[in-house]
Amino acid sequence: MSTSGGTPDGTLVGSPKLAGSAVLTANHNTRAAGANVAANAAIGPVAGVLTWVTMVVFTIGIATTALELDATITGLVGGTWTINLVGSLTVSNTIVIPFPVALPSSAVNTAITAGIPASGASGPAISTSIAGYTL
Repeated sequence: MSTSGGTPDGTLVGSPKLAGSAVLTANHNTRAAGANVAANAAIGPVAGVLTWVTMVVFTIGIATTALELDATITGLVGGTWTINLVGSLTVSNTIVIPFPVALPSSAVNTAITAGIPASGASGPAISTSIAGYTL
């Protein structure tokens, strides 16, 4: 096992990575304003190996009314992470969560999923991105 950092594949300094491991990036999942549908993105699972997350990005667009949404990251060792997102009437908010050392899934064959719940019929646009690899 070696460490690599600052590489184009999204691996961050200190993250364990074996030569030939699959690098995964879930496509950015966006929901339009008023769609009232969750925005979820996942990496993994791959049979027989752990999934590792290196970064998650949550964005909530300009809201028509003030609101709070609880974004989550599931499938991690130690359980679910919950991040409170606040919708503003004047600016969109983006939260970038880089993991200096990649976090593993709770078990082999387990996906890691990041998501923002539906924001309501008059809610703002929302999006979620997640990056990582399997090992």
